[in-house]
Amino acid sequence: MHLSSRAKLLIGLAIVVVLAAYVYQALGPSVWSKVTPQIPQIFIDTLLLGNLYFLIAVGITMTFTVAKFANFAHGDVATVGAYAAYLLYNFAVLSGAPNGFAVQVGLVGVVSGIILTLAYLKTKNSTLMVLGPALLVMGAVVLFACYTGANLWEATIEAMLASAVVSLLSHVLVYKPLSNRGASLVQLMVASIGVALFIRYALYEMTWYSRQYFKQEITYQNFGVQLSNFQAWIINGTLVIANTTASFASEYIPAIKIGAGGIAFTKLNALDVMFKFPQPVLSFTDLYIWSTLTVLAVIIGMTLLFKKTKIGKAWRAVANNPVLAAACGIDVDSVVNLAWLVAGALAGIGGLFWAIQTQIYPELGWMILLNAFAVAVLGGLGSFWGTFAASYILAFAEQFGVSVLAAINPQYTGYRFMIPFSVFLLVLYLKPEGLAGIKTRKA
Repeated sequence: MHLSSRAKLLIGLAIVVVLAAYVYQALGPSVWSKVTPQIPQIFIDTLLLGNLYFLIAVGITMTFTVAKFANFAHGDVATVGAYAAYLLYNFAVLSGAPNGFAVQVGLVGVVSGIILTLAYLKTKNSTLMVLGPALLVMGAVVLFACYTGANLWEATIEAMLASAVVSLLSHVLVYKPLSNRGASLVQLMVASIGVALFIRYALYEMTWYSRQYFKQEITYQNFGVQLSNFQAWIINGTLVIANTTASFASEYIPAIKIGAGGIAFTKLNALDVMFKFPQPVLSFTDLYIWSTLTVLAVIIGMTLLFKKTKIGKAWRAVANNPVLAAACGIDVDSVVNLAWLVAGALAGIGGLFWAIQTQIYPELGWMILLNAFAVAVLGGLGSFWGTFAASYILAFAEQFGVSVLAAINPQYTGYRFMIPFSVFLLVLYLKPEGLAGIKTRKA
């Protein structure tokens, strides 16, 4: 008997409700009494994890809209950006002087960028149009960092450009020639696995299989990004948020009070915060803020690009029907190159933020790739807003599930990677085309 989509949805929702009621009853009050106080922290951690998922998964969605195959090298492209930022941030200046090798790299980037840009002006090649300026800016950033000292803004720009260049080159040197020779989508997908392995093992050789930290607070690390730690309390009906990082260096720490009387900036006694304040309801770092602002900027930028610019409209036309777009006079190659460039740039930011939050190592991108694919597919491959919604749905499922597992037995938290994929499979059963996918067949 063939069930309609609506019948499947209703049956699935009924199953979810029954399972949720059973789980709630089976775990008992002892477990939920441990989970309930963590709800605010679960939501704030969902925000960070959702941001990181989105920055990686949206690039998969972008490349799929124009190339129509799953790019398994996307995670490793993100790792390249993380390593580029790490090297620039930590080694552009050594012992107070510019790093000679870094200066040479910057000069090569600037000269190569100028040559390719001039070549574009003569040949009008669409690849040179984007590759030349990218290399030029990337080299300029390296040189600037060598003589002024690198900061996180420069490291972020370097991560974006390095990943963007690698992403574009993978398309120009591998996927495009194969596609021109008649390679199928499956063959292109397998080729992307080969590109991923090439990038990963090249990073292995260059990094000596080591793991590094971005965070300066790691005791045995003498360099890296210093994250500020914030905590929040609810005291007498007033929300108090303080930068507790300063408690180790100052008698008073800056804080914000938000209550019925409005918002007020104040200072708290560091000893009172450490020994007299209750357990905080929230703990977070400024990476939560950076990633959220980045996602908002991406959403606003991409929305304006697709809705208000000719490039965005051309991108949508190529995604819908590249043959018809070419017949209308749209330069399909330029649009496709732009898609790979933007997808790589966003992957670079995502890779950098992942490395700051955890560690940087050659398999970083591979470890987050499957979850990113789950987000992209769940959102409906090709849907920007579907990817956005799916990022936070899976992030919440993972954070909430980990809290429940930890309340049952801390050893069970190793099953955290199973949680988002369980939700992923359930939602796809209820809605096979994804949250915002377009149906390609009738039920």
